[in-house]
Amino acid sequence: MTEFQDAYEQARRTRSAIRGFINYLNKYEKSKMNREPLNP
Repeated sequence: MTEFQDAYEQARRTRSAIRGFINYLNKYEKSKMNREPLNP
């Protein structure tokens, strides 16, 4: 692979990982909001 192709592939993998992390955080936040308070 060329240097550009290597960098492009790394950027693609990084973008995918960041999207996955954002999705995880969004799901965590939604589940956190749906929980009842422990000490009302």
